[in-house]
Amino acid sequence: MQSGAEPVIVLMVDDDDADVYSAKRAFREGKIVNDFRHVSDADGLFDYLDRMSDGPGSAPYPRPHVILLDINMPGLSGLEVLKTLKQNELYRSIPVVVLTTSDEEHDVSESYALGASSYITKPVSVEGMMNMAQRFEEYWFQMVRIPKGDLSK
Repeated sequence: MQSGAEPVIVLMVDDDDADVYSAKRAFREGKIVNDFRHVSDADGLFDYLDRMSDGPGSAPYPRPHVILLDINMPGLSGLEVLKTLKQNELYRSIPVVVLTTSDEEHDVSESYALGASSYITKPVSVEGMMNMAQRFEEYWFQMVRIPKGDLSK
C-alpha cells in the first residue's frame, strides 16, 4: 500500500466458499492484505457498503481499498452489481476487480464497459492463486494510487 501504516482492506464478493478460502489463504500466506473481508452476494455487499465509514477506527465496516467481484452469483449477478456500484456516487471511486471463473469475451468486454478496473480469471490451483495474489499486491498496493475516502464530498 502507499502508506505502510494504513491496513490494506480487500472485500471479496463471492458465493463459492472454496474460492473464498483459497483467495483468503493466498493473501494471508503472502502477507499481502492486513484485512480480508468477504460477503457472499449482492445483498451482503450493499449492506456492508451502506454501513461503511471512512477514517481510522471505522471498524467494523471500513471502506475497502479494492472490491474483488465474482460475476457468477445467484440473485443479482456480478455484472448487475458492478453497474449499480459505478452508478452510485458514494461507491464509484472504489476500484472493482472482477475475479471470476468466466473466460468469456462477452463477460470481459461487459465488465470493462460497466467500469471494472481489471478483469482476472480465477486460477484453478492453490499455487496459481498464490501467484495471482502476489501480482495483485504488487500492482494494486505498490504501483497504483488508490483514492482514499468518499470522493463525493
